[in-house]
Amino acid sequence: MSIPMIFQKRIRKAYTLAIGIIVILLTSSQVIIQFFLYKQEDRGRLINIAGRQRMLSQQLSKYALLIETNTDNIVHLERFKTTFQLFVQSHENLVNARNDFNLKQANSDTINRLFNEITPFYKTMKIEGAKIFKERNKVDINDFMEAEEQFLPIMDTIVAQYDRETDGRIYFIFYLEFALFFITLSVLAVEFIFIIKPIVRKLLESYKNISNKEHLMKALNQKMSVLNKKLKGQNDEILQAKEELSAQNEEIKSLLNSMEEKVRTRTALLSYQNEKFQEYAHINSHKVRGPLARIIGLVELIEKEENNYSSGYFGLLQICASELDVMIKQMNETLKEAQFYDDFGQPDIDINGN
Repeated sequence: MSIPMIFQKRIRKAYTLAIGIIVILLTSSQVIIQFFLYKQEDRGRLINIAGRQRMLSQQLSKYALLIETNTDNIVHLERFKTTFQLFVQSHENLVNARNDFNLKQANSDTINRLFNEITPFYKTMKIEGAKIFKERNKVDINDFMEAEEQFLPIMDTIVAQYDRETDGRIYFIFYLEFALFFITLSVLAVEFIFIIKPIVRKLLESYKNISNKEHLMKALNQKMSVLNKKLKGQNDEILQAKEELSAQNEEIKSLLNSMEEKVRTRTALLSYQNEKFQEYAHINSHKVRGPLARIIGLVELIEKEENNYSSGYFGLLQICASELDVMIKQMNETLKEAQFYDDFGQPDIDINGN
């Protein structure tokens, strides 16, 4: 069962178009989703840095209190210095969205406003913090602690704002993914209605037509099989008739040969009979006519002369009659030799009248 070439080309084109559209939609949706996920990963890094910044401010307050109570504790000073440097670097990166921490997104207006609010307290902490690890013997942490108390709640607000914006982006990605999924389903539905369904309908129609043709071909094959059987029977009859005709031809040929032999035999017999008839005619015209003429003459003399000489005539008449009898017997013998025979070798004409 095969599909016409034109319909095959149409199926290939429609199938290629449908698959191409699906591939484009899936690829586009994945590219968009991956792009926003990549951006969201950057937002997660921002939240981590902002949360760590809040933790660093608390550690700085802790180390500042330890240093105030024990100014000779070098370990606390070193820890304060390291934490302070990381605190300053992180804050500058968060405010300016620098690339020191692979940050690729600018802050929103709300976060920039919050950073503007926190900047005075940050500057105070930065100035007072630098004094703490530089002037070890004259440590005054009051300004630093006051600034940290103001810095911490605003930093909490910034972290919460980062979190809310991240949640908003997550919801946006969710709705975007849902929209792309809905578009993909819509395109699939359109493809099913306008491409797949017509193709399936055409395929079913083609299958039905081919099935009908197959049934028709099957019926034709059965009829052809019956006709072949009839033709085979007729062929056998023709072969049998041919054999009978061949046998009859052989018989006719044999009869013709037999007839030719009989014709040759009859021809030879007729030739022989012709010779005998010629001999008979010669005897009749020359030998029989002489004694018969003499007998006729003697009879006429006897009728005219009734005297003593008639006895001599009777002697002559007897001699002529004997000669005539001999001639007639000789003619009968000649005719017997030249008698006719039928097809079975029996005499056709009897000279003696039997």
